[in-house]
Amino acid sequence: MRRTSLYFGFVLFGLVLSCGEDEPTNSNIDPGPRLTIAIEHMVDGDPLTLGSDLQTADGTTVQISKLRYWISNVQLHHTDGSSHTVPASYYLLEQTLEKTRNEIIIGGIPAGEYTGLSMAVGVDEGHNHSIDLFEGELSAALNMDWGWNSGFIFFKIEGEYANNGSMSAFQAHVGKDALYREVSMTFDAPMTIDAEHDGTVQLAADVKSIFDGWDVPAVPDIIGGAADSPAGTVAANYAQWFSLQSATSQE
Repeated sequence: MRRTSLYFGFVLFGLVLSCGEDEPTNSNIDPGPRLTIAIEHMVDGDPLTLGSDLQTADGTTVQISKLRYWISNVQLHHTDGSSHTVPASYYLLEQTLEKTRNEIIIGGIPAGEYTGLSMAVGVDEGHNHSIDLFEGELSAALNMDWGWNSGFIFFKIEGEYANNGSMSAFQAHVGKDALYREVSMTFDAPMTIDAEHDGTVQLAADVKSIFDGWDVPAVPDIIGGAADSPAGTVAANYAQWFSLQSATSQE
């Protein structure tokens, strides 16, 4: 039976594992042809450097110290219009002072010609509310759940912003079912994946765009998931921050 609250389950797991490193569980890579999804976090055309100055569109200076988010429900679209859904595809991407993980490797891809990719930022409703459905890298030991309430934090960004000559902390912890966002893209040309060819999809994520419409000095602390809130503004931004750089096959 679906559980409507994970509070006690999350707390129990958190107490048992709270002393562990803040790292995702390593998923086994299935044998067979592979797909690599590589994501470069970018600022004004350059790779994100934690702790460096970033100017938002409204002129606020921010420095990012932590960026973490869930990628889930990966699908590859065939030339014939059908799709391959990657089973248990829940992955934690992150760039922090302790760790950077911006690449997903998926095995067991059926041979074929693929024209596009779909995925989501966040965790779908069914998996967001039941410890019976922890698949892939989903875990309550990663500091990506609410703790005080059911469900996962979909997207987390933290750092400091310039505030009257000094630096003050900001954070956005965004989640809840309403802010689950699906992303789709079409390749410039079909990509072959088979016994002789693995596939690589290279994406750029525009970190600066996450701050579009977010007045950080006025709202430095975003916690939650209402669509008509500052959290909803951030979700609208991460729904659009990816751009396809290439989709290629390698022998």
